[in-house]
Amino acid sequence: MKKMIAIFMILCLSLILFTSCDNRDAMMGNTSEKAPTDILDPDFSYSGEDEKDSVVKDETEELRKIIKTYNLSLETKQFKEDSTFIASEAEKLGGYIASSSFSSMSNNAASSQSARYTIRVPSQSVDSYVALISEHCNVITSNLTTEDITDSYYGIQAQIDSLVIQEKNLIEMLEKADNLYDMIALDDKLSEIRAKINELNYKLQNMDKSANYSYVYISLKEVAEYQTSEKTYWQKFGEAVVDSMKNFTDVLGTILIVFVWVFPFVAVIAAIAVTIVIATNRSKRKKQEKRKDSKDQ
Repeated sequence: MKKMIAIFMILCLSLILFTSCDNRDAMMGNTSEKAPTDILDPDFSYSGEDEKDSVVKDETEELRKIIKTYNLSLETKQFKEDSTFIASEAEKLGGYIASSSFSSMSNNAASSQSARYTIRVPSQSVDSYVALISEHCNVITSNLTTEDITDSYYGIQAQIDSLVIQEKNLIEMLEKADNLYDMIALDDKLSEIRAKINELNYKLQNMDKSANYSYVYISLKEVAEYQTSEKTYWQKFGEAVVDSMKNFTDVLGTILIVFVWVFPFVAVIAAIAVTIVIATNRSKRKKQEKRKDSKDQ
């Protein structure tokens, strides 16, 4: 009997141990499957939010609308070659000449040419274009201005989006209108909304063009010698003397021209004045002689 009881107790203990082991294994298995990666791997770091912020930031920078404008004053000793180079390089980069003008000056000693350009160059290439032409010509002045029109651009875009919603609502209302008066009123309002949308779209197109194609204003002058970056005192003094003599000559020439124009009138007025004076003197003399004769008698 005692042996039977002992065997029964051993079987029960074995069953309890076997069941507890299975439960522990199951719990460990479930834990391993559901354990988060960042807990198992201490070097793991989740960067999903950072990547998202980086993408948004890059897209925002790319969508900014900035107008670049360069103003360059250049000198050249080979006017024809450099003027051709300025135009051809702009075309190679996808730009074009919006306007140009040429002029020439000559005197007994020498002659010179000059030109003015308004050039549109893609904004991503404008800096390299300016650097390229600056290597071929002598740069006297160079100025860059930028204008950020991002807020204005997207403000207009928001207006267009709002108007488009109004247009859609008006179309739905027009389809449901059942009397002529409402139909005419809705159609007039719809035409007004569409005209405003077209106007704002035109503004956006111009703003896109200004931002995508930068302005480059160039003044090109032909010279015999390039200007130095800084002039000496005597150079400044000599230029002041030359300018002073030139101004004096211009003023003297203007005075002579005015004198030639006025001289005939002055001559006529002077002749009339002399005649009047002579006649007046003769009249006085005659009166004096008559008075003298009357006294003698």
